[in-house]
Amino acid sequence: MIKVENLCKSFRTEDVETIALNNVSFTVEDGEFVAIMGPSGCGKSTLLNILGLLDNPTSGKYFLGNHEVANLKEKERTDVRKGEIGFVFQSFNLIDELNVEENIELPLTYLNIPKAERKAKVQAIMKRMAISHRAKHFPHQLSGGQQQRVAIARAVVFGPKLILADEPTGNLDSKNGAEVMHLLTELNHEGTTIVMVSHDMDEVAELCTHVVALAQGRVALAGGVHEAFAPANRERLVNMGLDVPRPLRFAIELAEGGLDLQADPLTVDQLADAIARIART
Repeated sequence: MIKVENLCKSFRTEDVETIALNNVSFTVEDGEFVAIMGPSGCGKSTLLNILGLLDNPTSGKYFLGNHEVANLKEKERTDVRKGEIGFVFQSFNLIDELNVEENIELPLTYLNIPKAERKAKVQAIMKRMAISHRAKHFPHQLSGGQQQRVAIARAVVFGPKLILADEPTGNLDSKNGAEVMHLLTELNHEGTTIVMVSHDMDEVAELCTHVVALAQGRVALAGGVHEAFAPANRERLVNMGLDVPRPLRFAIELAEGGLDLQADPLTVDQLADAIARIART
C-alpha cells in the first residue's frame, strides 16, 4: 500500500521558491492500477520521483507498506527502491553499452542474486516479453516498442510489488503503445500495483482502476475511474485542461442530439453495449 499525507515539495533558488506539490494526500491499495493525470507543470513527475524514492519531499509523510520512507537518507532510499520498485520511463533509459540480456540482468546483479538464478530469470522474462531473439542486440538496434519491452522486462525481472510508469507509451506508435499497455495490464492482473502518469484519457478509462488528478500541485480529484469521469466532475476536468474518454464524449454528443444512452460508457465495449440496449428497446 502507498499512503501519502500532506506531501509538499518546493524548489528554491536564491530569489524564488517554486512549490511543486502542496499538501498532497491520497492512498493506493495493493493491486490497484492508478493513473496520475493533470496538465503540464502540475507536479506529476515530481510526485512520481518521490513515490519512487528518487527524491524526498520537503515535508509530509509517505508510507510504503508499513514503513515511513519520506525522510530516508539516499543510501536507505536506494536499498528500499532496488528491492521493491520497478521503473518504466517514457525515454526507456536503457544503457547503450549493454545488450538486451545485460540490461535486463542489471537489477538482479544489484540484488546479489546468484548468476545461475539471474540467467534463468532473464531468460524467462525475455520469453514472456517476446524479445528472446534480440538478447544480444544493443538498444540502438531495437525499435521503440522493443526498447520499451526491454525496459518493462528490466523493471519486473526481480518481482517488484510496485511499478511506476512515466508515460510509458509517450514515444510509441499506437500499435506498440497498445502492446506495452497490455503487458502492464497483465502484470496488474497478477497482483502488481501500478502507478502511471498518463495524458491519454482513453488509456486511463480502459485500463486503470483509480485516478489521482493534480492541478497546481494539489490533488483536484481522487477516486475510482468511474467516479473521476462522472457528470459531477466533468467541468472540473475541463477546467484542468483534461478531456473525457472518446466513448463518453460520443455518448454526450448523442444525448445533446436527443438520443440518451442512459449510460456513461468509458470504453468502446461499454459504448457498444449501451447502443445495443437502446436498439433493442
